[in-house]
Amino acid sequence: MRRDEIFYYAQKTGKIRFEGQLRTDFKYPQDFDELKFNNIIKRIGITQTGEKEDIIHNLGMGQVNGKFVINNGGILFFGKNRELYLRQAYITCVLYKGKDKVKILDRKDFRDDPVTDYENTIKFLQQHLRLEYEIKDAGPRIEIPEIPYEALREGVLNAIIHRDYLEEGARVMVEIFDDRVEISNPGELLFGKEELGRKSVARNPVIFDMFFRLDLIEKVGSGINRIKNAVAQKGLKIEFQIDKFFTVIFHRPSDSLGSTFVRIKAQAQAQEAQVEIIDKLSESEIKILEICMNPASSKDILLKLGIKRSGSFKNSLTKLLKMELLNQTIPDSPSSPKQKYVTTELAKNIVNLDRKQ
Repeated sequence: MRRDEIFYYAQKTGKIRFEGQLRTDFKYPQDFDELKFNNIIKRIGITQTGEKEDIIHNLGMGQVNGKFVINNGGILFFGKNRELYLRQAYITCVLYKGKDKVKILDRKDFRDDPVTDYENTIKFLQQHLRLEYEIKDAGPRIEIPEIPYEALREGVLNAIIHRDYLEEGARVMVEIFDDRVEISNPGELLFGKEELGRKSVARNPVIFDMFFRLDLIEKVGSGINRIKNAVAQKGLKIEFQIDKFFTVIFHRPSDSLGSTFVRIKAQAQAQEAQVEIIDKLSESEIKILEICMNPASSKDILLKLGIKRSGSFKNSLTKLLKMELLNQTIPDSPSSPKQKYVTTELAKNIVNLDRKQ
């Protein structure tokens, strides 16, 4: 067997694990981040009643060899100066203009603990991917991402948890192109390609266990299947490239669908503006708009309102005309005895929206 084959077999059988390697060079407790430790054990529901070293040991992140020694897993989650000890353990997020890696519009390198890196990566994706806005029956606005967040989260988590941290020359990459999103991590599959989606083997069981304790993943089942199902519901295409790296490629909606996202967003914004207009109108002014759905004279409007001509009525007409919610049928002769008023298209939308509220 070649050296790389022996090494691969040792990883596959769990004889070599990155996260379990003890680090006598780590300055404990000087470079141990107490704040991160306290925050994470609080999130996973552990109450500290004894020594923190016992908790770290029970989490699989260190052990006592005469004195307490932390391992790579412990440095990943609780190290202050992580890049000094694990320079390969970071995520690079890039937004490109176009479909290739020529022009970079935005780039971020995240070098914190795995949980913070995950959260920052998701924020980067949310910042740069399109949203569809949907409003039903004048209810609250619903945001629908072009690629399901559930699928993106699973893709990022998979890359962090299953990457080969022993490979020091590569890191997790999250890349956004005009037509796709690629999430890749160094590390071959620990089983055959044909088993993808049917079998799950944790290359880094301690990291896996921490994300499970944080309720970000499930112990049973494949994240790959959850990715496939979430994307299938949106009718999008997805690819998996498997070699020395594992890459998930999410194909973004086409340009025509992208323009639909923009149009729907504009429609939602217009509807929000209409709601704001309604808030500026009195009940009688909305009633005037309803009456004028068919052209009506001042006399007709007053009769249907059941009131007499007054200054407030005249002010309401003037207000509605200035707001372009009413038009005059004879605009060149405002005082014509044959003058009538009719609602504009905007006013009709507002009346219909008000009826739904």
